[in-house]
Amino acid sequence: MKYAIYIIIALSLVFLGRRSAQYTYDKYSNKFISVSTYKARQRNILFLGDSHVSLGNWTCLLDRCDVANQGYSGATSKNMLSSLKIVPALRPQKVLIMSGVNNILLDSPKESYLADIATTVDALKDNDIEPILHNIICIREGSWNAAAINPVIRDWNKSLDSLCRSKGVPVINLNRIISDSTGLIATYSRPDGVHLNEEGYRVWAIEILKTL
Repeated sequence: MKYAIYIIIALSLVFLGRRSAQYTYDKYSNKFISVSTYKARQRNILFLGDSHVSLGNWTCLLDRCDVANQGYSGATSKNMLSSLKIVPALRPQKVLIMSGVNNILLDSPKESYLADIATTVDALKDNDIEPILHNIICIREGSWNAAAINPVIRDWNKSLDSLCRSKGVPVINLNRIISDSTGLIATYSRPDGVHLNEEGYRVWAIEILKTL
């Protein structure tokens, strides 16, 4: 009898474990919903770009659950063109784009970068999706040859601004807040001098919310 009880308890735990694995807690509706429902939910905001994008916990930063993050480390503007194939399935209303620093580090031509951005913007607009661009973030002084790279970043940003004006696309300029004449300010930088820390992402989220 004792062993039968143990077997019943074990089977119950297995059943409950499988059942719970099919559900996840949704803080916005304050209830558990199926994982398939959660995954299929509309993603109105989509992020594309490099590690600056991928390292951001945008659901928490923007306090909304309709966000998808498709950024990844090392991504260039050319990689973003390949990422466009996932966009229709996510059905976003807006796509926020941050790329360019890896193009510069790889010595890619500025003209190629701008052409990729133009193609990306046109493809999104053709599908009635609003693109929102970001200036390339400067590097902190003393990191990654910042003295040579930051002037290139500023030059590319000027060209990016011009391109976006011609296409009627908004550009978020974080450098006016988190960078100075020498580069990324330490207050907003991780130790590597390239990526943003928690405070940097907090400022970034505020600027995004102003645009949304």
